[in-house]
Amino acid sequence: MCYGTKKNSVMFMKMILGSIFLATLVYSSYPMAMPILSADGSVLTGVYVDGILYDVTFREGVIEEVYSDVIFDSAYEAEANAVSSAIAEGLNLVGVPLAGDIAGCENPICLLFVPDQFISPSVYIDNNFASRHGFEWATGASNWGFSGSQDSGSLSFLTLVTFKRQGIPTPATMALFAISLAGIGITLTKNNA
Repeated sequence: MCYGTKKNSVMFMKMILGSIFLATLVYSSYPMAMPILSADGSVLTGVYVDGILYDVTFREGVIEEVYSDVIFDSAYEAEANAVSSAIAEGLNLVGVPLAGDIAGCENPICLLFVPDQFISPSVYIDNNFASRHGFEWATGASNWGFSGSQDSGSLSFLTLVTFKRQGIPTPATMALFAISLAGIGITLTKNNA
C-alpha cells in the first residue's frame, strides 16, 4: 500500500486512528445518557433499552383512544415489557420518590400501564407493569387488564404510558461516519502526493 512518502503514510494512519477514536467516543458516550423527567412529570426522556433510547409519555385518557394506533404483536409485546422495566429503572435513577410526581398519579400507589396485549373486543392487558413499591419503582410480572372504554382519569392509581424511539446513531451509522472520514483522509493524502 503506497500513498506517496512516508510522511503521507503517517498522516493517513493518524487520520484513520483519529476517525476511529472519534467514532468510539461519540458512540460510547451516547447510551450513558441520564433519563430526564419533565417538570410536569408527563415525559421521561432518555430511557435506555438494549442500545435504543426512548421518550416515554405519562398521561390520563380513555385507554382505547390512547392506544388506537398501536399494533399489538409479539414484537411490540417484547418491546413494551422491556420499556416498562427500563421506565422503573429510569425513575429510580432520576430519583422520583413519590408517585404524585408522575402525571396522572394522584395516589401514593401508582400503576404505570404499558399494555402489551389486546384481547377482542376491547380489553388491554399489561403483563409486566411498573409501579411504585415503598421508595422504589419496580416491575411486576402480573396481568392487569382494563376495558378500552375505561378512562384512567377516574382511577387515581393508573397512568397510561406511551413510548417512542428517539432518532439515534446506530453502530452502522457510526461505522459509516468513520469510513467517510477515512475516505476523506485518503483523498487528501493522494492529492498532496
